[in-house]
Amino acid sequence: MLHRISRTCILCAALLWTVSACAHFTSTEARHLGRIYAQPYDQVWAAVESYVLDDLGCAAKRISRRKGIIETEWVHRLDTEGTQRWQIKVEVKKRKNGVWVVIDRRAQLQDPFSRQITRYKSESNAPGGSNAGWTTKSFDSDAIVDMHRAIDRKL
Repeated sequence: MLHRISRTCILCAALLWTVSACAHFTSTEARHLGRIYAQPYDQVWAAVESYVLDDLGCAAKRISRRKGIIETEWVHRLDTEGTQRWQIKVEVKKRKNGVWVVIDRRAQLQDPFSRQITRYKSESNAPGGSNAGWTTKSFDSDAIVDMHRAIDRKL
């Protein structure tokens, strides 16, 4: 009986850990580059919000100061690699030792074959259609470090 109870407790703990790990707003790679700021929460929030919306000129998709979340709309850019788009998601959380900031920058490159109108229509109506025809680029840790430096300058 005791063995069954302990096994149930272990399974419950594993399930709780899995659910909490999946509940994060930002990617695992970005979470490893999170930074702790010693300034008060309101000051850090203002610096992050100003940097993302004013300095980068991004349009806000979702902002919640209470939840500590900023998410931007996709920004599209045409360059020598083709059509690219990127989006920023930021978490700002109070911690015992300061304010933790995680910045996640997702970048995608348009699949050249998806420019065909019939394929685009079928992909955009499929599940996950908003990402149809886009390939995720590799995680750019240098861009995240540069963003933290810009926030440092604002503080």
